[in-house]
Amino acid sequence: MQLDDQMLLLLETPEQIYERVANRAKDRVPTGPGEDFYVFAYPICQEIAEQQELWQYGWLQAFLLWADGEFLDWIGARMRMPRLEGEEDEPYRQRLLTSAQEEEGSGRVEDYERVARNAGAGYAKAIEHLRNNVSIDIYITDLEGNPASPELCEKVRADLEKYRYALHDIQVHPAATHIVRIEARPIVSSDVDQVEVEAAIVKKLKEYMKNDLLRYQVIANLIFVPGVEDLESYTLNGGTSNIVTPDGAVNVLEWSWLP
Repeated sequence: MQLDDQMLLLLETPEQIYERVANRAKDRVPTGPGEDFYVFAYPICQEIAEQQELWQYGWLQAFLLWADGEFLDWIGARMRMPRLEGEEDEPYRQRLLTSAQEEEGSGRVEDYERVARNAGAGYAKAIEHLRNNVSIDIYITDLEGNPASPELCEKVRADLEKYRYALHDIQVHPAATHIVRIEARPIVSSDVDQVEVEAAIVKKLKEYMKNDLLRYQVIANLIFVPGVEDLESYTLNGGTSNIVTPDGAVNVLEWSWLP
């Protein structure tokens, strides 16, 4: 993971360290390469430089933004959110960050969605009062974005029971699939790779698909990635209107680059 450019950490080369050491002794003993002082002191400077790198690594591992592997697991254990089986570092980190940013007990819908994600759901949307005035229906996908299996729904339901508010009638369902079809003919400059441009477009569109309201003009702007000069024949589900994601559904992108 890349560090913030504004973060300043002490990292010196052996040469930089030796220069400081030699300056302290140069008036008393020869300090140039090959001299006895250099032969004995330079390896110590190498060790100090390596220790600085190790200290930097160890220090970064204490922070959720930069921890990885077993250090990320340690942070997750402190937050009482263990890694899910097969979960990679980045999805796990994002789940921990989401939990850390959400205030416990701030809202029952948000609380239930968070618990569902912690129990293994990739996506969770809680809707109140669909069946009665105390009902909470939670629609989930698996970690790949597919509608959840009955087994995953049951697992999430069991975990939610531990956090259920009094009288709430909770049910967990597989999220329905809502197809979002985007067709367009991007006009690209001659010096770009269309495959790379298309990959960048799809990445941005898939991220935007997480929203409940999909705006026609916003999607058009997302298609203008570097290399795209103009846009023709763009439609959203065959038209030009905004789209509202149905309750309990997860948006699935169908992208088509028109010839």
